[in-house]
Amino acid sequence: MKRVIASFLLMSILLYIPSCRSYGSGKSSASSLEQPSLSDNTTHTAPIVNDLDYRIAARPDVITRGSSSDKGFFQIFSHTDGYSNLMFIDYATAQQVFVCSSPSCNHKDETCSSYIESDGYTVFPAVYGNTILLVYNSLNQWGNAPQASKIEKMDINGLDRKLLCTFSGNILINDGAVVGDGRIILCATKLLSNAENIGTVPCLLSIDIGTGECSDLYQVKTGNGEMQKSLFIRGVSESGFILKTITINEYEESDDAGIAMQNMQNATVHRVFELSFDGQREKELLRYTGSTCFEEYSGRELVYLSFDKNTCSLYKINSVTGQKEIIIKYFDTVPSIRKTEVPLTSENFFIVGFIDDYVLINQLYQEHYDAQKNIELLYTQYAVNTETGEVIEITLSNYLMATRKPINIIAQFSDTLLVDAVEEVVDGITYRRPGMISVDDYLKSKGEYIMIEQLVEEKLS
Repeated sequence: MKRVIASFLLMSILLYIPSCRSYGSGKSSASSLEQPSLSDNTTHTAPIVNDLDYRIAARPDVITRGSSSDKGFFQIFSHTDGYSNLMFIDYATAQQVFVCSSPSCNHKDETCSSYIESDGYTVFPAVYGNTILLVYNSLNQWGNAPQASKIEKMDINGLDRKLLCTFSGNILINDGAVVGDGRIILCATKLLSNAENIGTVPCLLSIDIGTGECSDLYQVKTGNGEMQKSLFIRGVSESGFILKTITINEYEESDDAGIAMQNMQNATVHRVFELSFDGQREKELLRYTGSTCFEEYSGRELVYLSFDKNTCSLYKINSVTGQKEIIIKYFDTVPSIRKTEVPLTSENFFIVGFIDDYVLINQLYQEHYDAQKNIELLYTQYAVNTETGEVIEITLSNYLMATRKPINIIAQFSDTLLVDAVEEVVDGITYRRPGMISVDDYLKSKGEYIMIEQLVEEKLS
């Protein structure tokens, strides 16, 4: 008997699960900080490696975190009563402010330029030059008709906000955004329900930032025996978009849960490829089944872990030439890697990002029960130089909910990182507090943070 696959959203959630959070007022008053000028030739943090200036403006793995420019980081904070605010962390002053120029504003209604009516939507920003784009993805709320997904745009100081485009009701916007050449590129899913077709069609949409005109740049085709496909943006190269499809083929059902899971993994095909900017040509970079690999794109090359039994190796593929090189063969033989009984699998040993020439890899090295009978998970992080194979252990971490985890990097600007410096529980409430640290201090595991002065505190639920 063939096992029927659930929905596209299930796979999306399994791959990219953002943390749940709510927000409350900080100790500072809104009028205590002077609103900075955010224009003046704002440029981008993400590298521009092509003639059309395409770049990742919103990373799909941390979509709720925001969009960065060289001057600061834009983030949307959602409140429990159906609205959100667009906030800005100024790198120069280490201060968080509302994207609002009125010192007497309470930032709670549509008279404020930072105010976002987000009920029924998830919203993320994407910065392009001196323009901020707000992407609204409709949520299917029980008992309510779904609202249409849409995009608004405003200038970099939050003024002159206007509707750019509204999508048809059967389109859901996925995480991640690319901007460049006067356009924003989004992954989307078209829901089909008619006499001929019932299902989903993953696609890449191209929207003109000046006119709002929207067109299909690419559509994923489903072949015989393929139960479901999904599409994700992974990066931008010199000549195209780096995309990934995940295809679940038909597989045999079993009453044994372990066998059923293994059958599903064996039937799941991951394909990473470059799509030319005009959407006409594909170049495959990597294909694998199940959890035999774990990959991320650095902006220059595809770096991936390949797992074999209880070890793994690290490779890189040049996205221009397609040439594959090995960086580290068999991590379990590297002296600086912790020796542990936890197996080296893609669930326990995985890539989380890049700093300059280093790829960052997190490792679960110990799991046991603590004094309160909670399962305690201990992680560490390694920075691996993709040119030399040098391995540095990064010991900076936070301890939260019986888990020691490496510091999360939000954005990089020049030789400085914006990070979640502190995650702590105060009076039963979990707070996440951002800070800045130099790349050099981070790689040396020196926790010399410049903490961000917050107007709105981030609470994890």
